[in-house]
Amino acid sequence: MRFKNYFKFLVSFVFMLGISLTVSAQKHNHTEQCGTEMSAEEYNRIKSMLPQLKKYEQEYLQARKSNNTPILNSVPIKAHIVRNFVGGTNTPFTETDLNDAITLMNSYFQNSGLEFFLCDGINYIDSNTFFNFDSSQESQLTSANQVSGLVNIYFVNSITTSGGGSAAGYAYLPGGPATILMTHSATKNGSTLTHEMGHFFGLAHTHGPVNGTLTTELVNGSNCDTDGDLVCDTPADPQLGGNNVDSNCNYTGNAVDANFDPFDPDETNIMSYSIRACRTNITTQQFARMYAFSRVDASRNNFSCPTLNVALSSDVNSTCNSTLSVNFTDNSTGATSWQWDVDGDNVIDYTTQNISHTYNTAGSYDVSLIISDGTTTISKKFDNFISVGTQNNLPVSEDLNNISSITELKWTSIDGGGNGFEWLINSGGTPSPSTGPLNGSGGTGNYFFTEGSGTFVGGSGTGQPGDVAELISYCVELNANDAELTFDYHMWSADIGMGELHVDIDDGSGWTNDIMTPLVGSQQTNQADDFMTATVDLAAYANKNVKIRFRGIRGNNFTSDIAIDNVQINSKSGTLSTNTEAIQNLAIYPNPVNGSFLNVVNNSYTNGERLNYEVRNVLGQSLSRGRVENNKVDIASLAPGTYILVLKVDNAQIAKKFIKQ
Repeated sequence: MRFKNYFKFLVSFVFMLGISLTVSAQKHNHTEQCGTEMSAEEYNRIKSMLPQLKKYEQEYLQARKSNNTPILNSVPIKAHIVRNFVGGTNTPFTETDLNDAITLMNSYFQNSGLEFFLCDGINYIDSNTFFNFDSSQESQLTSANQVSGLVNIYFVNSITTSGGGSAAGYAYLPGGPATILMTHSATKNGSTLTHEMGHFFGLAHTHGPVNGTLTTELVNGSNCDTDGDLVCDTPADPQLGGNNVDSNCNYTGNAVDANFDPFDPDETNIMSYSIRACRTNITTQQFARMYAFSRVDASRNNFSCPTLNVALSSDVNSTCNSTLSVNFTDNSTGATSWQWDVDGDNVIDYTTQNISHTYNTAGSYDVSLIISDGTTTISKKFDNFISVGTQNNLPVSEDLNNISSITELKWTSIDGGGNGFEWLINSGGTPSPSTGPLNGSGGTGNYFFTEGSGTFVGGSGTGQPGDVAELISYCVELNANDAELTFDYHMWSADIGMGELHVDIDDGSGWTNDIMTPLVGSQQTNQADDFMTATVDLAAYANKNVKIRFRGIRGNNFTSDIAIDNVQINSKSGTLSTNTEAIQNLAIYPNPVNGSFLNVVNNSYTNGERLNYEVRNVLGQSLSRGRVENNKVDIASLAPGTYILVLKVDNAQIAKKFIKQ
């Protein structure tokens, strides 16, 4: 489906992508192709992640509607330039060429919420072996040069693929290594580096995942989110090329889809195989897709440059009360100036190194920090870093199978040692051998885990003995006299490297450690053993607002992968404090609303006591939640549109539709 109002960015000179392709009888006017291959498994993985991605795509699109592009997240690049060792260090690719290519790529990505910078100079590799590179040599090249925590881009003279053809470049899709291969000439042609970076952050070719096969995406757009490139503002593409796009960038082909509708493709899209001079455009929803992958995929959001890196901490980051005063500390490397956005509105609030801020409205807040060393400016956004007010009441049951990051749950993961030992979400086995479960509890699904090596896919750091990883829940109102916490756990190591798991609680008076006997060392006999279940009595905290903290402590070595799953807080008897009749009488006004607050009225809840809310879009995706304070719900951040307000008290709830003008 073609939408005429998507964003276009035109550059001022002719592009050369260098992609070769054979589609039926077409003959193309270029000889190199994009070497990125999308397997059926990778394609289905992206499709399975669409529900998680949609939340952040919506966040991006709302910001764009408000002419308020999200604060950029800076992605560090490690450049490896391969030179021909014979006759010295001659290379057709210079440092100026590299800097020009990064600058041009950033001009393309300027509306994506992402930007790229060169970290710690260039690694020159003088090698006859790798100068004319064969893809079968990749492991040999990367094992000797790859830098953890950075996007590693290798620039070589030529690339020969496994099938014997030549390629302009190739990249790994999300979930794969942080590696891109580029030829010297293709990097200088204006678009190939941006094209491959698009793959790196989850974009498919506009003609879909398979080269040489007519797309199944329909021209009418009815299956745009399940077929083709899975993006709906890029029209169905019959696989553009030199024989069906003329020199004026007009499609001249006559292909039809399964409905016999003629194709009307976008000849200018940078993720297409259109001719070189035409590829100048990235659409708004393609930007949104890349932004979403940068927020939710662990392999695409844990990058840090050792000499210039954004990092921060706070003395407190959550409370069950309606206000919170926070002291923020800058822990960045290389910074000489600072800009803080502490409430996620993309407006700079402070410009000093260390700051204090008071939050007066319940909710979850993103925090962004922009730093500069006087030459380079970078930034990073920390999702849901601050949580104010009760977020839920009983029963609580965390289903991890529909999410890919902890922040989606509005939980908080803290790397206490700063060495990359932290809680993450995973499925299947963990990255480290000889430790961790083989699957989630019951043999399937996602689970929380600590990566003992301190280096997850795309991550950085090396865990140290005694490092502490904290996993902190949102606030929960224990609206029962017999509440209990249950969770499944897996702790196994092939040697004595396994660490410890502790469970703590905060009822507003500070943390009480070890509300159950700590689990120390391996608990399972074999790695293939299923999870065990722990139960913690919370009756002593009845009718209080609490947070739960899981503390993983790393053992002697990398075999310290601790996993938990099926976290639940329930009443043992099933008896909760209820008031179903009262919640049915709740009303909201005004509706439609054109202000920043929606009023909630009911005589039984004159001060919003025990009344929680959640705002969802019409797709059912959660946008915000918190405690109703002073009979008001803050909707200032919502773009105009139709929404659902879910009001909850105890185990009763009611949904109200409203329109934001």
